[in-house]
Amino acid sequence: MITQTQNSRIAHQIVDTFVTGDTSVLEDVVAVDALDHTSPSSGTGGRAGLIEGIGFYRATFSDLEVTVEQELEAGDLVAIYGRISGIHSGDALGITGTGKRVSFPYIDIFRVADGQMVEAWHLEDIAGLLRQVGA
Repeated sequence: MITQTQNSRIAHQIVDTFVTGDTSVLEDVVAVDALDHTSPSSGTGGRAGLIEGIGFYRATFSDLEVTVEQELEAGDLVAIYGRISGIHSGDALGITGTGKRVSFPYIDIFRVADGQMVEAWHLEDIAGLLRQVGA
């Protein structure tokens, strides 16, 4: 039997929040000043920036699913590879919702310290998403 570590549980709680929309869990597992190394420089940082990102995905994709297909843990880092799927129903990236079902991969890397995510790196296949919606 494989047991999940505390860092892995925290990473999964963050990913699950994109689907549930319940961002209250982030108060316990994400530092208020968490550093997102790949967010737009003009974006909101910290926990508030993550909450904005969750809102963006939930507004853009109805029937949102976020899966974890692979996971790797090394020290205080947790890396997750998975897929984001849903119906492109909201306006985003200058594109009106198309109603098309889309699915694209993502990678998240979280650094956890003292029971909270303190740093994140992420990459989504936005080019693949744009192809699927006809952009």
